[in-house]
Amino acid sequence: GAKPVIKNSSYFKIHATTTFIGITFDGQNTSNYAITTRGEAAKDLILTNCEFKNFKESNICIYENTTLTTLDIDSCVFDGTSTTPVAIYGKGIVTQTTIQDSEFKNYTEYCIYANDYYGARYDNLTINNCLFHDCAYSAVFLANAKDGLEKQSCSDFTLTNSTIYNVGAASTKGRGVVELRTNSNIASDQEVLIDHVTLYNFASSDNAW
Repeated sequence: GAKPVIKNSSYFKIHATTTFIGITFDGQNTSNYAITTRGEAAKDLILTNCEFKNFKESNICIYENTTLTTLDIDSCVFDGTSTTPVAIYGKGIVTQTTIQDSEFKNYTEYCIYANDYYGARYDNLTINNCLFHDCAYSAVFLANAKDGLEKQSCSDFTLTNSTIYNVGAASTKGRGVVELRTNSNIASDQEVLIDHVTLYNFASSDNAW
């Protein structure tokens, strides 16, 4: 049957290990977020077969001064409906992120974003068998450190068996379709693996990586 729908609610602020299965989150263009970790020492966030749409700022926001042990996303659809800037906005730390069999589409900026201006970091970020399309800037953007400080917004990064298209059309800053900024420092003993990824129809002013 159809998924249960949570409409126009205040965001879920998770405090402990939390699992959502088969839920549609509809912000109806009035709610800022569906799920946040604002000011909480959350542990695990597990999303399976969920759908997100019509939020004003982002679907998931991991706030600064927060550590999330695990972010596990499986078989979800993130739809920015051409109004939401970012699907997953990282300001805090996620120790293990796994995203698989999911779709990201119609965002006015980024699909997955970590801004180490706030000390954000995705450790062990793995994306497999996902579809990213019709997003104005990058599919994945791990931002550079503020003031040239050597902060690290990602450790090991894996992107496999995925397709990215119609990304970057609105970018005027030469964004990469997948961008790991050099100042963000993926260290020499850490790994970046990009394998079996299909790219097409991204802005000519942008780089693929």
